[in-house]
Amino acid sequence: MKPIIYKSKKRYLDLELYQRMMECFASAALLGGRYLDLMNFSKDEFKQVIDPIIVEKIFRPEHGYTSPDGSLELSPLIKELETIRLMKNSQISKKSANQIISLLTTGLGNGATGVISGLFTAIKKIKNPGKNEVLIFRPTYPIFEILAKNNNYKVKPVLTKRENNFLPTFKEVKKNCHHKTAILVLVYPNNPSFTTFKNKNQLKKIVRFCQKNKIFLIADNIYQDMMFNQHKHIEIFSLTNKPDYLIKVFGPSKDRPFFTGHRLGYFIGDPRIKEEYFNYCANNFICLGTFAKNIFSLDLLFRITVYKKLKQINLSDAKLLLPFLRGWMQNIDSKEIYKKINKYKLFQKYKTANNYNSNKLKKNLKLFYQLITKSIVFDDIINDATGNALFVKVNPNYYRHNDLSFYNHILTTKKIAFYPGNIFGMPITKNNLWFRFTIIHASKTEIKKMLKELENYLINQR
Repeated sequence: MKPIIYKSKKRYLDLELYQRMMECFASAALLGGRYLDLMNFSKDEFKQVIDPIIVEKIFRPEHGYTSPDGSLELSPLIKELETIRLMKNSQISKKSANQIISLLTTGLGNGATGVISGLFTAIKKIKNPGKNEVLIFRPTYPIFEILAKNNNYKVKPVLTKRENNFLPTFKEVKKNCHHKTAILVLVYPNNPSFTTFKNKNQLKKIVRFCQKNKIFLIADNIYQDMMFNQHKHIEIFSLTNKPDYLIKVFGPSKDRPFFTGHRLGYFIGDPRIKEEYFNYCANNFICLGTFAKNIFSLDLLFRITVYKKLKQINLSDAKLLLPFLRGWMQNIDSKEIYKKINKYKLFQKYKTANNYNSNKLKKNLKLFYQLITKSIVFDDIINDATGNALFVKVNPNYYRHNDLSFYNHILTTKKIAFYPGNIFGMPITKNNLWFRFTIIHASKTEIKKMLKELENYLINQR
């Protein structure tokens, strides 16, 4: 029996990248495959950081309508977190950080994906005559291209180089932009390579080029708190003294176990998009869930506390929890919330669980990186001690066909499913077979077993 995507290879090749991802995912389920790549945290392996039952007790929310873009409820927390990040990652004073962040607008959406969809819509409505192209560098998370096309943009995909860690250089950005370029999407740390910019000057050139040429730069930084190395994340707003054309996107789904289902993310950036983004939210999903925002508000508050290196939350920070979090026009007593958080030791439990999860991720990244490096059937791997997955290249001496054939053979013979490199935009060619696998969805023993089966299969097929 063949996977559904191979009933018509031409049909698969005609799909958008994200549709290919969904086809691979569904094919594995239909054939009873074991997932080697699944962006869900295993409940048996990772700890819950915030207990939803306690959240209900603390807020006692009215589960009704809320603001469409979530800014009334969460903007102060988002701005405080981004101020602290700017200070810590960029070594600037609080006064300077406040001056920068105070100029920006915020908005929430249905996950980081929903946020970016809204940003594409909002930017489209801002008068920018003749600009209708989105520049996206591959390999990267595949959703951006189809979201851009859904908003009637033309997409210009450009493949980055392995020697540049699959990140675009300033020269590549400049070469591929022209008078019709409306948006540049920049993902760092990147997915699937899990590498990031280390040269501040390189990124600064890209930022200033975009501002000069009136190109909106959307920086997806969803993995920024998962850098388990000595490098500091380069904050986009530290590279210029004006917010024009700059937008940062973040969300908790990748670094907080079991937050994926809450479907929340946010943007912060150029204030000109505020009204159109609000209208997009109101017209497309009316509002976001109250309870999900309750949980996210505590995550934001606790991230702030962690960045400040405090043993417990400040009452002044707790006052950033606004009345609208309980429901529309509902009162909230921040002192009462503060006392309940301390009563249930919610921050201490959050910190303990988060440290446990981070340490486990760090160890497993190192473990699997070393395992792949020592194997004779894999001849390249990329991951800069970041994120929750690894991107691996198969040695062409052990498999000379493309990643489509590889996916087909492994799923049908070994019932193992992964994501082939082509769904991230890698070319479907022989001798250049990349695939991604995650390290959060199962035990390291199970993952090692599947990788060993892959290794044995390739050795025996030679």
